[in-house]
Amino acid sequence: MGSAKPKQLTEMTCGQARSFLLKSENYFDFDLPKYYNFDALLTAIDWKLDGRHINGIWTQKPGDLEGLNHVIFAQQRW
Repeated sequence: MGSAKPKQLTEMTCGQARSFLLKSENYFDFDLPKYYNFDALLTAIDWKLDGRHINGIWTQKPGDLEGLNHVIFAQQRW
């Protein structure tokens, strides 16, 4: 038997998408060292949102912020 095709985020209900996005293992498709754990950050974000729409907490649009995105390089082993 083949594995089921993963559900797209846009196909999920609000609750399913929220649950999916609050799990740190759903952000990378490669192994990170155990000390890279984003659970505390995701929990803090969930607490900060507290059911509000994200536009209600922004003071600036994320695209206007400097240094927000970081590039993560992964060494591929052949």
